[in-house]
Amino acid sequence: MLSRFTNSILLLSCLAPSVCWSGPDDVQINGFIGLGYMHESANNFVSLEKDEQEIIDIGLRFSYDFNSQFSATGQLGYRRFSDYANDHGPRVDYAQLSYLTSLFNNSEQIISIGRVKNQLGLYNLARDVPTGRNSIILPQSAYLEFLRNLFLSTDGISFSSNTFLDKGVLSASFSYGRVNIDENFSKNMLGDFTSGDWSNKQNLVADVRFSNEKFKIGVSYNDIEPHYNAANDDLIPFIPIGTYINGIDGQLGMQSYFAYAQIYWKQFEFSTEYTYRNVNANGFTAGQALNRSLEGYYAQLNYLKSAQLSLTLRFEQFYRLAKYKHGVVTPFFTFEPYYNNSRTLSFGAVYNFNDSWSIMADIHFVKGSGFLAPFATPVEETIEKKSWTLTAIQAVYNF
Repeated sequence: MLSRFTNSILLLSCLAPSVCWSGPDDVQINGFIGLGYMHESANNFVSLEKDEQEIIDIGLRFSYDFNSQFSATGQLGYRRFSDYANDHGPRVDYAQLSYLTSLFNNSEQIISIGRVKNQLGLYNLARDVPTGRNSIILPQSAYLEFLRNLFLSTDGISFSSNTFLDKGVLSASFSYGRVNIDENFSKNMLGDFTSGDWSNKQNLVADVRFSNEKFKIGVSYNDIEPHYNAANDDLIPFIPIGTYINGIDGQLGMQSYFAYAQIYWKQFEFSTEYTYRNVNANGFTAGQALNRSLEGYYAQLNYLKSAQLSLTLRFEQFYRLAKYKHGVVTPFFTFEPYYNNSRTLSFGAVYNFNDSWSIMADIHFVKGSGFLAPFATPVEETIEKKSWTLTAIQAVYNF
């Protein structure tokens, strides 16, 4: 592990001096390069075939201000994070034209078009930037890693508003358009043996929050409704574990609800989120429509020990099938609770050497396999391991 990580640091040191660029005041180009290593003691968060992988996380951001009201912003990214979250090439995280105005006193409004970022929960807006979060791996109870690109942005239009009140800022944002489905989506949702495509990819996002120097509270909503066009040779995992059946066209509906809060006190930051997702699947396989609810929550304490060092402690619980929190027993199959549930205790640390260099590390002690891909049903290796650990370390250079 140390040799892999050391090689990544050396590579990062070589790359860093060559990417800095300066231009006119109204043009900004910056970004980040993050290289690291991830290891799992069991299961398939990283892969079915291996238990370790190098982390590559690169982003190049630009912004241009046409004047005080019109601007253009975007980010080109590339990420290798696991077999379920590897980009096959450069990816446009977002690219939007924005107009800033004020429709009434003590307020500002922004209208954006293009590939716009989604405001969901506490961390979705900043999850594409390594130093924008407290840990390398976000709480999977709210931010499923294998669906990261699905929730990050929308191809369409967004409207946001900030109203500055005596006690704080009341903010609201809405976006509507087409969901950004990448090459990994079918694999993560339906398994390895599907090759169809997706159409009619409607996406609606809404968020309302209130914040001040002491706390932040808010709620978010997301509705995704893509249609799946099956390939002739599609095979979808089924029950009992290890069984596959022929796939057909299908319609997926996923409604996600977030409720979140963050409290600031001295050097401490306490965060918590509750997430509920209702998933309806019509088609995909012959038989009745599937209705499934996912539920999760976490509590997280972040301690800013100094300007350089922050420490994180987190507990979370996730249910793949919220209706069956204590397992499922039917005449046809049995799911023990740990197949369906995941309980995770996490420790993390971030050390900032200066404005450019940071190092992040976290370890997660997991009991259960509920948040692992594919979504359709657990795979054989997954259900054999009840308790497992996930560790990650990453060096980040910001320029």
